[in-house]
Amino acid sequence: MALISIESLSRRVNGKWVLWDVCLEAEPGDLLAVFGRSGAGKTALARVIAGLDEQSSGDVFLGEEEDAQVPAISLGSSEPAFAPELTVYETLDLFARMWQMPRRKRSKEIAFLIELLKLGDVRSARTSILSSGELRRLEIARALIARADVTVFDSLLDTLDRDVFEKLW
Repeated sequence: MALISIESLSRRVNGKWVLWDVCLEAEPGDLLAVFGRSGAGKTALARVIAGLDEQSSGDVFLGEEEDAQVPAISLGSSEPAFAPELTVYETLDLFARMWQMPRRKRSKEIAFLIELLKLGDVRSARTSILSSGELRRLEIARALIARADVTVFDSLLDTLDRDVFEKLW
């Protein structure tokens, strides 16, 4: 059975259908990308998969078996929100702790993600002074630090520098 299985998913917001009859499956290890123009429902789909919003109809199954534990899901949002008093490093450390990552592994993972996403120059900078591009890269790092079963990115990858995108890919 698939890690994610969506059958006839529809979502209505303020009287308007933002998703209609969506069906998809993703097996463990699959990479699934959803493309579409602005307003096509990509964010609505990401939010339903991440459990932030409920569908109006249809079914969302998470987990490989009916009785299995629901997989851990991490969402990288196109509208990141960070504590302005924390630094880049502190932010990643906080989320790694929330995901109960051991201390030794935490410092290695944070260093790796800071390097991967070219955040080294702002590692000690408070999030309140970061540029929008730096905030988006931090949001990607924050979502990846979880090492969740399912990671959902909502419109974050399309603005990355080509070299950062290729390294991340």
